[in-house]
Amino acid sequence: MRVNSVTRTILQDTEKSVHNVSILPNGSLDQGSLWDEEVPVLIAGAGPSGLLEAYLLSCLGIKSLVIERYPKRLDAPKAHALSPRSMEIARQFGLDTNYMRSQGTSRADAYWVNFITNLSGRHIGRLPYERMDPGVLDATPEMIHNIPQPDFEAIVADALANDPNVEIRKNMSYVSCNQNQDGVTTEVEDRGAGHNFRVRSRHLVACDGAKSRVRSSLGIGSEGEDAYETMMTIHFDADLRPVVGENIGMLHWVIDPEVSGFIIGYELSDNQVLICNFDSEKHPLESWDEELCRKTVKAAIGRDDVPFNVLSFRPWVLSRKVANSYRVGNVFLAGDAAHSFPPTGGLGLNSGLADVHNLAYKIAAVHHGWGSSKLLDSYEDDRRHVALVNSAQSIKNGIKIFKMLKTFGLNNPDIAVARANLFKSIDDPAQKILIDEGVEGQQEHFDNLELHIGYVYGSKIYPSNASKYTPQYTPGARLPHVWITPLSQTALE
Repeated sequence: MRVNSVTRTILQDTEKSVHNVSILPNGSLDQGSLWDEEVPVLIAGAGPSGLLEAYLLSCLGIKSLVIERYPKRLDAPKAHALSPRSMEIARQFGLDTNYMRSQGTSRADAYWVNFITNLSGRHIGRLPYERMDPGVLDATPEMIHNIPQPDFEAIVADALANDPNVEIRKNMSYVSCNQNQDGVTTEVEDRGAGHNFRVRSRHLVACDGAKSRVRSSLGIGSEGEDAYETMMTIHFDADLRPVVGENIGMLHWVIDPEVSGFIIGYELSDNQVLICNFDSEKHPLESWDEELCRKTVKAAIGRDDVPFNVLSFRPWVLSRKVANSYRVGNVFLAGDAAHSFPPTGGLGLNSGLADVHNLAYKIAAVHHGWGSSKLLDSYEDDRRHVALVNSAQSIKNGIKIFKMLKTFGLNNPDIAVARANLFKSIDDPAQKILIDEGVEGQQEHFDNLELHIGYVYGSKIYPSNASKYTPQYTPGARLPHVWITPLSQTALE
């Protein structure tokens, strides 16, 4: 269902014929202005941010062309949490949030974060995963929902399937762009046909991921730290329900000398990811293959009799990057192209969705004639500080929890000795107090309500606590939520 009240008028100036030639301010011919086709907005990348940007622009009456370098959607589940703000945005623009909630992880399955020696071993402690209690509905009409990223992408893509304002072309790669004050000419590679073509657009939005070719071609640098931990993500398909028993949860943090990390239970019956840090000296990157992945997953499960397939695996580094600039002329960065940070906090995907929400109405305002270029300048002012805050919190969460995992006497190179030290710590009453305090100390990691809905555009403050949401009645803040109860006829009389 779409927002019926949104104007569908498409700007008449987008009907111009192609192969126009523009003159640069210095009088020279802009060679990039010879193009094969024209569209108001070109979007590079058909991930969640790119698809939502196209959807929002269409709701606001602006046509777009989306190019995606991969021929089909990637199967790896990736991000899993849609924040309250992301769900509010979806609801505001007519995406069916009730249907979204029928997909993905049920609230009962997602409610807890478990800390365990392995899935079959000792249960050390647990915390609620984010705010899924009834009390959070005083702050938002849409509590967080867990759904694999490809499933969310599919929902948005289905909403665009018959949309005349949006065209999605896959197996198309961004090559380069040049621009003048009137727009951008982008060279695109048709990877299937083996030839390039040029697209003229008034604006180009780069949603092409952490390794953004658009950002690189524009020479935009990033701030942040290069490396904290070396990580491995392993996607597998075990039936874990008989294994976890009553200890159901969205996240299962495994504390074991053989594997230190967490399992994301997208669907406990057949769709999980293990994210673990590893010693690159003990297990160099080139040593990782399916056999080592299977061994690592088995250690996390704690049993050898649970069948599963390793669907994919990839290494990455626990680090953060935020682009130094979100705009160069008529080109904008959004989503992972603008910022990338680790999954410890679930803030990356949601930061990207809020980026394109902020940018879409500003681009539409300019195209419809009631907004100026200065309005577009405010996009970076609004969103970059939010990314800095979220990236800092993600790194803080990651460092804090992996530091805790390493305090269980697991640093002995002999796995049997290290495991004995672990159980000795768990059984020691004095140590157990410290362990319980360590688990409780992770609460902020798994409750980011202030970051989800409490950010204020224009503010440069870093929140002292990511969990403590305080409604703000100030310009730049999200309008605080309240429930409205209609007056009865008797009361009206």
